[in-house]
Amino acid sequence: MKKIPFFIAPCVIFILNCSNEFPRIEYTPDGDVETNLCTRVTYDRETEYCDPRTGITGENKCYGRTDYNPASELCDVRDGKLYKYKVIFTQIWMTENLNYNTNDYGSRCYSNDESNCLLYGKLYNWEASTKVCPIGWHLPSDNEWLELISNVTTGNSSPPVTILKATTGWKNDNGTDDHGFSALPGGVTNQSIGYVGVWWTSDDVTTATGYGRYIGDIEIQRSVMRVSYNKEVLISVRCVKDK
Repeated sequence: MKKIPFFIAPCVIFILNCSNEFPRIEYTPDGDVETNLCTRVTYDRETEYCDPRTGITGENKCYGRTDYNPASELCDVRDGKLYKYKVIFTQIWMTENLNYNTNDYGSRCYSNDESNCLLYGKLYNWEASTKVCPIGWHLPSDNEWLELISNVTTGNSSPPVTILKATTGWKNDNGTDDHGFSALPGGVTNQSIGYVGVWWTSDDVTTATGYGRYIGDIEIQRSVMRVSYNKEVLISVRCVKDK
């Protein structure tokens, strides 16, 4: 059996016109005043954004942009970063790990090396992960991960880790990436980059621990395992589109 690095998994609103043109992103503050905090905020809907989860406003860094295809790419209004996304059966998933800088809480690049963020995205603690997805997207629940796994394995004899892994980038076994999910091994805090990918879910186990989904070596693992980690552990984030 080949050797791999030792790693112990702890038991641990926006409206987008997706035509062939490059439309302007428009925002609406309409909605329940208890859950959409933008109903209480005044802002320029053309050049600014308001996050309905927090009521925080800022410059819309995607306003007027024509350098991306909104039918397959998301522009994060907070910093202008672009992310590819894909419809995978009944869900819409980002096909890249999130790389948003929270500035003051719970995120950093693996080994504090910016090149790792460019490839694998930032790593987040659980609290940061629950707040960090772009407007109109959210941190998936464990059930949403189960739905993804069930969808991609229906009628497919390959294990889900093979189906979801990217075709390049893994130092143990690459996958077939049948549906374009392109899972990459971003590591855990300061361990196992290149060999292990773990993503937070929105489900917590206790006040101190939360659930994640783990992908490692295909030779010894077939399922996308549910694992629990201390909430201060730093792992990757994938976002799924609000329904």
